[in-house]
Amino acid sequence: MPVSAFPPASAGAAPAKSRPAAAVSVLIIRPPTVALPVAERLRRRGFAPFILPLSRIETRPWQWPQSSCAALLAGSANAFLVMPPVPAAFMTVPVYCVGSKTAQAARAKGFANIAYSAENAEDLCRFLQQAGRPAVKSGQWLYLAGQKHRPVIEDFLAAEHIAYHIICTYDTIGQSPTKAELAALPPKLDYVLLYSALNAAHLPVLKSHIAAETKILCLSPRIAAALPPPCRQQAFIAQRPTEAALLALLPPAARCA
Repeated sequence: MPVSAFPPASAGAAPAKSRPAAAVSVLIIRPPTVALPVAERLRRRGFAPFILPLSRIETRPWQWPQSSCAALLAGSANAFLVMPPVPAAFMTVPVYCVGSKTAQAARAKGFANIAYSAENAEDLCRFLQQAGRPAVKSGQWLYLAGQKHRPVIEDFLAAEHIAYHIICTYDTIGQSPTKAELAALPPKLDYVLLYSALNAAHLPVLKSHIAAETKILCLSPRIAAALPPPCRQQAFIAQRPTEAALLALLPPAARCA
């Protein structure tokens, strides 16, 4: 569902002029399903949060392989959005995840053996290179990923001579905001939260709302590097690629000086 401001548009977003002059605006560029809890947290802290998705997730039909695997890799929680019934043979295999939310999604689907949850793909590959990991090399690995993803994990598996099969369970599609969504935003945003490189590349659609003072908070250096050159000087990068670290970049008090 399209959401322009928090509360959701269906609840009747207040126009910018009716908000307190000192309210600090924060634009969350994520789909509403995952952005709404963050917006509620920010609202309780006194911020004026807005939600604007610049991409959407489209699931793809897929089936489990006929035979089980030695280990399961998941690059995103989106990999578990729409899943055919999980065969019993897959339920107990070790699952290696990128991101704590991916691990939570795997548990919610019934996977009992979450072997490791890394902050990013590079960290997961480093972990798998540690002593003791060769024990899981035997047999084919299964990797659940999005259609658009970096080949970090595939390159690692190939370099380690680990047989693997990849299934793309979803795709991320960029989308432009509507005129109504843009009109619901304040004339000048104080902060923008960026969670993906795809959304960072589409930031020019918000150029009329991004002033020189707007701070663009990025989940990782890779996301900051995807920003259009004029925006890079306004970027601040989370110390770790976690939502908690990203939100820690916001001021503790939601009032402008």
